[in-house]
Amino acid sequence: MPGSSRSGDPADDGGNSTLIGDTQPFEYTPDAVSGDSFDIAKTPNNGEPGTWYTNPGSGQMRLYGSDGKGYIDLDFDHSHNGMRPHAHNWVDGNRDWAVVPFSSL
Repeated sequence: MPGSSRSGDPADDGGNSTLIGDTQPFEYTPDAVSGDSFDIAKTPNNGEPGTWYTNPGSGQMRLYGSDGKGYIDLDFDHSHNGMRPHAHNWVDGNRDWAVVPFSSL
């Protein structure tokens, strides 16, 4: 590329690469990932009983029941069965994928 200091060889990164044989092993644990980007990627299944959580990424709203588990979801950013917005009830701590209509007006 004109004006580029790279040689065009994908392996030539200016000496900043690490061979995979030089990496340290790690043990996978399902709860090891955390941080803001993961916090907004998914609406938490559990929350403060009787409160609403609004996911800043999707705008989805979730109401938590008296047991702190999901009670109802309000989805605004996509359609299900042609309904936008729509809702999903939660049954025994699991989201029911059946769509329930509602009006945001």
